[in-house]
Order: sequence, then C-alpha cells, then structure tokens
Amino acid sequence: RTLRAAIGWSHELADPLERLLWARLSVFRGPFDLATATAVCTGGPLTPDTLPPALAGLVRASVVRPADGAGRHRLLDTIREYGAGWLDRLGETGTVADRHAAHFAALAAQGRTAWHGPRQLHWHHAVDTHHTDLRTALDHLLRTDPDAALDLIGSVAFAWSCRGRLREARAGLERALLLSEARGRARTRALWALGITLVLQGDLGPAQDAAERCAREARHTEHPPERPWAPSEPYGPGELTLDAAALAGLLALTTGRAHAALVVVDHVLGSARGTTAGSAATLRCRLVRVFALTGLGRLAEARADALALRTLCDTLDEHWTRTALEYQLALAGLLEGDPATAAAHARAMLAGTRALGAGLGVALGLDVLATAHAAAGDGERAADVSGTGEAHWRATGQPRRGLPGLRALHAHYTADVRAALGEPAYEEIFLRALTDLPQAGLDRALGTA
Repeated sequence: RTLRAAIGWSHELADPLERLLWARLSVFRGPFDLATATAVCTGGPLTPDTLPPALAGLVRASVVRPADGAGRHRLLDTIREYGAGWLDRLGETGTVADRHAAHFAALAAQGRTAWHGPRQLHWHHAVDTHHTDLRTALDHLLRTDPDAALDLIGSVAFAWSCRGRLREARAGLERALLLSEARGRARTRALWALGITLVLQGDLGPAQDAAERCAREARHTEHPPERPWAPSEPYGPGELTLDAAALAGLLALTTGRAHAALVVVDHVLGSARGTTAGSAATLRCRLVRVFALTGLGRLAEARADALALRTLCDTLDEHWTRTALEYQLALAGLLEGDPATAAAHARAMLAGTRALGAGLGVALGLDVLATAHAAAGDGERAADVSGTGEAHWRATGQPRRGLPGLRALHAHYTADVRAALGEPAYEEIFLRALTDLPQAGLDRALGTA
C-alpha cells in the first residue's frame, strides 16, 4: 500500500501529457529508446514534438529509469502495472497494444533485408535487445492476427535459435503454424525455421516432417499449379526452394548422410537462375555443400569451396555464414591432422559467433577448439576449453551437439589426453573451467584473458 501510494503521488505530480505517456509506455516489457517510444506512443496530444519533453519529465521524476548507457529506458514492474491500469481506464489498451505489435513486427521483418550487409549485426543485436517485447508482440498477434504472428515468428525464430532460445522459437512457430491459415512465403519461412530449430534440438523425426512440409509449401508458392508458366520466366528454384533444400541437406548431414546432402543441394544449385547467386538462401545451400564434401572426405574440394564462399561473405559483409565456414575449415584441419590450423579457424569462429551473440555457435566453437588442443597433445588447455564449452552448452539448455564427424574426433582425442594427463588432473581442470564465469573461460580460449 505504501508503494502504491508513493506511485500514486508521482502520478498526481505528473502533468497530463506525462500521465498519458506513462500509461502508453506500460505496453513495453523491455527497454525502449526515444525513437521506439515515439513510434508506439504518439497520437492525440502526444506528438513527435511533445513526446520528448514528456519523456524527459518522467525521467526526472524517476518514473522512467535508465536501462543502459545507450539511451534506452525502462519501467519498473510496479510502475508499469500502475500505468497499465490507467491505460485500461482510458480505453486505449487494445489500440496501443496493436501499435506496439505492428512496430515490433516491422522490426522482425527487417531481417529479410538486413541479412546481407552491415545491418546484419545490428539487426541481430536489436532482436536480442527487444526480445521481451518481440515475445509480447507475438503473444498479442497470436490472439488478434495469427497471420501477422506467423510472419513475425518466421522472421526472428532463426535468430532466437542461434542464440540458444530453441524452446521459445519452437513454441512460437508451432503455435503460429497451427493458428494461421496463411499460405505462401510466410508459411514456408516458418516451416524452414521450425525445421532448423528441431534439428538443433536433436528432434529429428519432427524435423523431417517440417522439412517435407517446407519443400511442398515452397514448390506450391513459387510454381503454383493454377498459374501457367510463361517461357520468359526462369523456372528454376527460387529463394524458398533453395532454403527448403538447405534444410533437407542439414538434416541429412546431422544424420550422417553426407552424400544425400550433397545430392539435394547440388540439384537446386544447378537449376538456380538469375539473381539468386548471392542470396542468403544460396549461401546456405553452398554452406551445406561444403560440409557435405567434408563429410565425404573430399577435403581439397571442400576447402576450395569454403574459401571462395568466405570471400563472397566478406564482400557481402555477411557474418553468420562466415562463422559457419570457419567451423568447417577447423573440422577439415582436424581431419587432415593439422591441429594448429584447426585451432586458428576455431578461434575465428568463436570471435564471429560472440559478435553475433550466437550462444549455440560459441558452444560448438569451443568444442572444436578443445578437440584441436587435444589433437595437439595439450591436455591442460583441452580440459580448460572443454569445461568452458560444457558451461556454454548448459547455458543453452541443450545437450552437447555437433556434426557426427566432430563428435567422433572429440571423443578420440579427448580420450588420448585424458590418459596422458591423468584422469584426476584432467577432471580438476575441467571442473574449474565449468564452474568459472563462462565469459572468463571464453576470454582464455580466445587468448584475451
């Protein structure tokens, strides 16, 4: 009661525009900046000119608190609840929630254009910063506009999964796919993202089902039977079919069928036409092809393709595919008996995944680096990096994963250094790294500590 009385007193002291803004800001569940607040909260007397001084007044009154040093703000839960009550009294709860959802749906949609180029990292970090509000927007749209919800979750689920938020990604995708009757691109993207998420979770039966549904939806969308084909149109696979093939290839790789992965991506890449050469979907197919060649032992071809693709990624300023290529190059180094080269590529992968904030990628990269240290006979560093890797895997909530080839190499070389170092000594180092701060262990792995 005392707290509510203090909040009520602050509300009485606020001027009318500040009270209105307070009520509308209650829709945010995470941090917001001036631009976001303006996009969601303007209307009526709150205009782009009157909102900034109203926000400044709420900051001075400590109703709105700084969230970080980057100009973002937040509301404490009790203050948000008070504002939400006033928003309901004003009869604006639904209207402001709609505007909030539309704003974050637009942020999600930026990923389709921001994937290539310097905006990729910015978009990934924005998705992480606004994760709570994206979840809030998704929940609202699932109730009010399932088709828009499908579009939103299909746009951000891959980024969520890369950051280790696999359960959230899967739950959102499955619910949106169930509630929405939309067909076409949005549904294909959502099925693709669901398939990736299921593969990363190791739930391969449902992943196979999602991959097959994705392929059917892609074919129907890009070449619908009711639309006659014109001779002037390229009848090769488009973006959706390429992504469906990449998903099928990833599933084949995960189940140890490298030849099947190579066949499926070679088929679509050989038929691709026109502007798809540097697209995100094409890059993903080419990445699967590199891993398939590695799995088949065609290491010289795999390395040549990987280096060419990495150069293209540099040109496009594309980060995610490049980090995955570093993983492949590290794996190739291990297969060729060159642990020093493998370790260098593993560190490059770790630097890239850390910049992306991709928790699963960091965990995978630490496993590769630990294997490289073990292959070089450095048991102490192998144990330290492996313990750090286990800490990162636990942070994702997932058991240790990776391609079958890496798992076999990791087990083989780790057994050797355990025997050489002695089981008690190895376990002591491993457990010390496991219980240390994960960031400290990652700094040691990268040589920055």
